[in-house]
Amino acid sequence: RAWASRLRSVAGAVMLSAALVGGPLAVDAVSPAPAAAEAEASRRAVDEYLEMESRGQTGSVKELQAIRSKYRFRRTADGRVELRSSRGDWWSVRLDMEVPGAMLLRDPSGKVFAVQTDTVQQIDLSEDLICLMMFADGNWEAQMAPIEYADGGKIKQLKLDEKEFREVIGILNEAGEALSEAGNA
Repeated sequence: RAWASRLRSVAGAVMLSAALVGGPLAVDAVSPAPAAAEAEASRRAVDEYLEMESRGQTGSVKELQAIRSKYRFRRTADGRVELRSSRGDWWSVRLDMEVPGAMLLRDPSGKVFAVQTDTVQQIDLSEDLICLMMFADGNWEAQMAPIEYADGGKIKQLKLDEKEFREVIGILNEAGEALSEAGNA
C-alpha cells in the first residue's frame, strides 16, 4: 500500500483529471457514446468471436491468440490482459474494484490512467468476449484520463510499478475520499 501512503501524504489532497471527476466523490463516465465506425469495429470483433465459438474454435489457443492479436490485446501467462496501444507498446489493464465500471491502465513507464464505462458495470476481464466489446475499437486510448495528485502545489501523474499496480484494490474511490477529506479540512 505504498502508493496509498504516497497519495495521502501529498498535503491531504488528491486530484483527478476534470474529465474523470464530476464532483468531489463522483466518477463520471469518461467515454462519450461511441462513433458509428468504432461501434462497427466492436460489432465486427464480437461477431467474429461468436462465429469462432459456434464453430468450436475458441478452445484452440492458436485461434484465440489470433483474434486477440487482431484486436490488439493479449493475455500474460497468468491470464492478465494487456492492450497494445496505437504506438505498439503494451499496457497493463485491471479493474478498479471499488468503482463499478472503472478500469485502470498502466503504460510501460508506470503512469496510471482510468477508463470509466457507464454501459457495463460488472466487467469480467477473464472473458475474451468482454475484452473485445470493451477494447476492439481501440477507442480506449481516447477515453482514458490520467490519474493525478497534488504534491507541494504541483500536479503530478500517479506512477506505480507493476507490482504496486497489481496489488492495488482500487485507486479511484480512495482518491475521491482523500479529495473529500481535503475539502472538509
